Amino acid sequence: MNNILQFIDYAIKLKDLKRKGWVKKLNVKEEDAESVADHSYLTALITMLIGDLKGIDTNKAIRIALLHDLAESIVGDYTPEEIDNRDKHNLENDAMEKILSLLPKDISS
Repeated sequence: MNNILQFIDYAIKLKDLKRKGWVKKLNVKEEDAESVADHSYLTALITMLIGDLKGIDTNKAIRIALLHDLAESIVGDYTPEEIDNRDKHNLENDAMEKILSLLPKDISS
């Protein structure tokens, strides 16, 4: 149960992580910027609607949408100007492996 709580704690961190693109590119005050959790929720909602309309596997698509930014709870939210895409990809892969390793094997893949 402790590992599940750690997993949830990573997700909770996304509430306080502001999306840097809003701040750096649009000059939005950091306190007014969308959080990564805000973004993830809207992404999942849009995914649900489009998935149902297009007849795809909506459950799988929503799962992907909910997880797609979870690694940022460890590595942070980088804009493309701040880090090479390969470096970001490697950092996020390592972070996601760490986070998903907290889950039972039958639901972590």
